[in-house]
Amino acid sequence: DDFQALIREADIDAVDICLPHHLHAEAILAATAAGKHILCEKPMCITLEEGDQIVEAVDAAGITYMSAHNELFYGPILAAKQFIDAGSLGTPYIVRSHEFPQTYRTAAIPGRPAPATQMVGWRASQATMGGGMLIDKGYHPTYILLYLTGSEPVAVSAMTNTFVADMEGEDTALVMVKFANGAIGQIFTGEGFVFPHGDQKFHVIGERGEVFGTRTEAFSKPRGFTEPSRIAFADNPANTVFDMEILHFVDAVATGQPPIQDHRAGRRVLEVIQAAYESVREGRTVELKPRA
Repeated sequence: DDFQALIREADIDAVDICLPHHLHAEAILAATAAGKHILCEKPMCITLEEGDQIVEAVDAAGITYMSAHNELFYGPILAAKQFIDAGSLGTPYIVRSHEFPQTYRTAAIPGRPAPATQMVGWRASQATMGGGMLIDKGYHPTYILLYLTGSEPVAVSAMTNTFVADMEGEDTALVMVKFANGAIGQIFTGEGFVFPHGDQKFHVIGERGEVFGTRTEAFSKPRGFTEPSRIAFADNPANTVFDMEILHFVDAVATGQPPIQDHRAGRRVLEVIQAAYESVREGRTVELKPRA
């Protein structure tokens, strides 16, 4: 009944934090105080003040902290990252990352019925969710965007709305991000409708061509070509991205090597999302501070 006592007294080396958003910071700080390694589900926390506390505490404790950004383990995203980092696209121009439900229940009217969105309980409250769909489902395309771009975000502009879901926060968000390398990023996410037909989960366009894909397929098309090449990745139910994520975390703890995304990466994702919310509230583009 008392997770503080569990973390403090149990004979364990690490914790996997899968709590409602508003409880993340307290659990993370309790685990760092006890010297436990941490795998934390999205988001790291719900305020930048909490994020700063966590970064300081993790650094002081010297533990391994991994942000549970599971979708980075999809084969097409890993392949796209290698393709981009090898310079195959040249200078990146546009980077798009999207996340929506794959299916929805049959309805008497078009759209996704509010009860089917599962945005109920703590997820329906801005106080416990930390916002709306952008800080929940939208966390995935945000960290994918930052990962693929490989540059610091410098400015954020956003619009949101609640079209269908019965919740306090937004059920749909569209965010634009400017990067230090000149690239322009787009995050498109929500629960108000199913994944747009014909859209891609990620799409990167650069001076030499483009790379794009879904959870199971990656495509690349050099400039001047009319058709893309395709690589298919097997969808193995016995080895999901969650399995890969946990194995990676265990390996990071055992070897002392940095995980694919640490506490600073988690805070940076939160900073972009909070800047998007500030942009919506104030109707302006929000400039981001350089990373310390």
